[in-house]
Amino acid sequence: MTGSILLMALSLVAQAEPAAQSDLAPQVRRLVRQLDDPSLANREAAEQALIDLGPEVIGLLPQVTRQTSAEVKERLGRVSRALETKAAKAASEPTRVTLSGEMTLAEAMRELEKQTGNKAEGFENRSMKVTTDFDNVTYWEALDQLLDQAGMSINQYGGINNTLTLAARPEEQRDRYRTDAYAGLFRVEATRVEAVRDLRNPNVTGMRVHLETMWEPRMTPISISQPLKQVTATGDDGDELGVSNQQGEMSAAARADIASVEFDLPLPLPDRSVKEIASLKGTLTALVP
Repeated sequence: MTGSILLMALSLVAQAEPAAQSDLAPQVRRLVRQLDDPSLANREAAEQALIDLGPEVIGLLPQVTRQTSAEVKERLGRVSRALETKAAKAASEPTRVTLSGEMTLAEAMRELEKQTGNKAEGFENRSMKVTTDFDNVTYWEALDQLLDQAGMSINQYGGINNTLTLAARPEEQRDRYRTDAYAGLFRVEATRVEAVRDLRNPNVTGMRVHLETMWEPRMTPISISQPLKQVTATGDDGDELGVSNQQGEMSAAARADIASVEFDLPLPLPDRSVKEIASLKGTLTALVP
């Protein structure tokens, strides 16, 4: 049995981080004081101005205490929620690449890093030529096509923080491009299907679909989870396969020196007439810094 279609939605939760721009601190303090201004127009203007400063000021917002007025407490809550939503949306956006022409793999990889901030190594001495025709495509789409042309893949255990390690690909291994699903800054691929039938007890059967989830190396998530109730699978006969243990959830902590996390989706074993999984859908939730 093989998998032919993999579609993943993506939900991200952003953690608040300290603002790097310390020069914004005086402005934030002034606007926070204005949240308690006698004028309603001034209070609303201050709230909107804090939101307009963007997620980088989340760490500059004051903690709510017993001395905080009800008005300021309510408005700070709205500001925090709006900024966290902005941060999560920004984190989910993939970087994009525009590049055309023939060049060496090394030249193409350096241009990808320049445009996206995503680092890689292992290509420096690769002189093979690649042809690029990328017009605002996502990082993973561009990288997968380059690696296919060069006969290379990614060593998941490269061991370098926030950097992909490229390696030669076995000749019999299939291409990377269009064998996966892209969701924001993530790349999800079904890499293996295992079916089990107990010869002693025919009622004991099952199937597992092995999923590999990678992220753009510029930003390693803290953790990734997959609620099983949000997974649906359909066979090539059009029937839904269902998911075992729908109340469960798979989760894994991500590491900056390992390029992916892996999940085994538990599915019931379909009838022998089903030759492939025609559709596999789910929603990943990622906690990002």
